[in-house]
Amino acid sequence: GSLTVMQLRTINAEDSESDQKQRAAEIQWQFLLHLTNYNYSATHEISIPGQGEDVQKTVTQATCPICLDGLSDGDEVSQPLCSHIFHRSCLEGWVETLSHNLAQHRRDFTEQVLCPLRCDSAKVGLVNAITPVSS
Repeated sequence: GSLTVMQLRTINAEDSESDQKQRAAEIQWQFLLHLTNYNYSATHEISIPGQGEDVQKTVTQATCPICLDGLSDGDEVSQPLCSHIFHRSCLEGWVETLSHNLAQHRRDFTEQVLCPLRCDSAKVGLVNAITPVSS
């Protein structure tokens, strides 16, 4: 499949806590742009992102894989670049934690999977990844 690529600015090893928070917010914003949000319906057919509009799948998932609570008609849900569905608040919380961890650890990475279940189809490529710059 095609890999979505997003541009991230490089950070310095001496960045302050406020710089890290700003960096985490930037990462989180970029990740949230790749989620599809809608109200859940057990009879709803979904398009699998990145697979074309002609690929449809009937929703058979009945629980959120993060909190393990059931999905009910009308619940706000989010779908990453795969076919899994999560409560919107659960997935956004996971993305927020992931974003803060990536910004805090300043590790090199070129891609990130945006599904807590680690689906290969949910990978997002990163350009100018978090790379500490030495002075």
